[in-house]
Amino acid sequence: MELAREPGTGLGTGPGTELARVPGTELDRGPATELTKRSGDWPQRDDTSIHGIATDGTPREAAARYERVLKTYYGSESLDEARPLFDIDILGLGPDGHTASLIPGTSVLEERHRWVAEVIGGRPEPRITLTYPVLESSRHTAFLVAGTDKREALSRVLAGDQALPAARIRPVGDLAWFVDEAARPQP
Repeated sequence: MELAREPGTGLGTGPGTELARVPGTELDRGPATELTKRSGDWPQRDDTSIHGIATDGTPREAAARYERVLKTYYGSESLDEARPLFDIDILGLGPDGHTASLIPGTSVLEERHRWVAEVIGGRPEPRITLTYPVLESSRHTAFLVAGTDKREALSRVLAGDQALPAARIRPVGDLAWFVDEAARPQP
């Protein structure tokens, strides 16, 4: 695995940000193995720190319930940058630049107060997603990106194209990109 730290500012080039090339043959294990090696200082957790999203009821009701679960676990109604909610967020990147269920053209992209929100539109099925403030409340954020269908979106995200939801992620901690050769932007 080849890691290259890039100086500068903005997504993909800020302090603590790494762009990683992961050989396609190791994509299924390489990033997880590398993240595990780098996680020695992370607190060990038990099953009480894993909280699934219940999907019964309406999407809005399910989002509200999950937000309550997260706030109870966190112990506060508001996030504090000095005390991130997550040790690590592992995110993907869609060909349209979406991440989590932050989909281009949906109103949830502007949500800054709720922690969890329903996503109506953008896809045939309703979805529930964590909002930017919650996704950004992480000590370590990693994007795993694979496939030629992601190459254009990745290039635009790394260039800071704010039309793509993934380009708007600004974690309080470090940000790493694990990218296979097929998704890697061409020079």
